[in-house]
Amino acid sequence: MAQALAEHLREVLPYDRFSCSLVYPDAQFAEIIVPVGEVEGLVKSGERRPLAGTATGWVVEHRKPLLETDGVELTPTFAAVKVAGFRTRLAVPIEAGGRVIAALVFHSREPNAYSEEDVQRLQPILPIIALLLQRLMEQWQLEQTLERERKIRQQLELIAHIDNLLISGEPMPKVLQGFAEAIRPFVPFDRLSISVYDEPTNREWLYVVWHDGLVWEAKRVKPHEPFGAAKQVMKTGKPLLRPRLDAAEFPAEAWLIERGFRSALVYPLPMRERFKATLNFSSREPEAFICAIAPDLRQLDGVGVGKCLA
Repeated sequence: MAQALAEHLREVLPYDRFSCSLVYPDAQFAEIIVPVGEVEGLVKSGERRPLAGTATGWVVEHRKPLLETDGVELTPTFAAVKVAGFRTRLAVPIEAGGRVIAALVFHSREPNAYSEEDVQRLQPILPIIALLLQRLMEQWQLEQTLERERKIRQQLELIAHIDNLLISGEPMPKVLQGFAEAIRPFVPFDRLSISVYDEPTNREWLYVVWHDGLVWEAKRVKPHEPFGAAKQVMKTGKPLLRPRLDAAEFPAEAWLIERGFRSALVYPLPMRERFKATLNFSSREPEAFICAIAPDLRQLDGVGVGKCLA
């Protein structure tokens, strides 16, 4: 349906790239469909992206079309659009039921390619597009419900599997490696380490259980040495998403960057008594842990990994 819509719209408004953003109800992100014009450096079809700073987020907030071109840049993401070779972007909100359910986003390689007259030309067909997208959203919501049920089953199986690991009598390296294998379908990591800190004695340990495959490395580290954002997460108790690593902000990320890692997620791991710990996920892909990762990881709160480490 998206391809047919793209072909029809090309007759109304020429473009070099066209995408449709489906806005998640009561959420701050959208699913992107790119029927025409996928290029390196811009969001790809099937990806989910937060609304903040995007053309879709702008039209959701302002509920009116967004027109950007040379010298008129209203969102941070337009810089990436220009790097990809486009000079003009037009985003048009699609409304239904009193809210923005989607955005049509047109890109052109020509400067000043679109105008208010182009927006007016689109107006007569927007109600039809809204109806089509509503049906698509209903189908999508059904698929999401089925997907949530599937994830719940997977999470229950994960909890049961880790419980079995904990009572198996296997040594800790085997237990933690089994944990890494079990959780990897939920979190697309290329490296997983666990930081454990004993505040009263000021002792800290780092356990590496996955680095492009199963590994085992356990070492005592100096607590004052910066091993990334783990200490910050230990203090706040809140997950820290690092869509793009930056050694200027966390100097320890230089080690990961040198080895080809691009993004990270640091997640607090509940522990007994005086211990504090974090799960440190790293990926060779940028923005690998956006959106659906944290809800899955919340299920870890009851699986007992922290008790094993303690």
